[in-house]
Amino acid sequence: MICASIAVKDVEKCIESLEKVEMAEIRIDLAEQSLYVISSGESVRFEINPYKKECLMKGLDDIDYLLSIKNSITAYEFRNTLKK
Repeated sequence: MICASIAVKDVEKCIESLEKVEMAEIRIDLAEQSLYVISSGESVRFEINPYKKECLMKGLDDIDYLLSIKNSITAYEFRNTLKK
């Protein structure tokens, strides 16, 4: 499950569009953070946590993400060790 924030007025606009058709087709563009109602051409933007967006776009889970920044973590730890 992904949590995203959409303004109430935008949700209402989408619902109105969806109620006009028997079978609705929507497209969600994560990169653009947009939801499109294909039948009406309506589109709305949504907000999503940047970390979760990056993980979804790259196909990473939490462990994969940490492994992908391993060098940065190691450098941070090394710098902190030197300060002590």
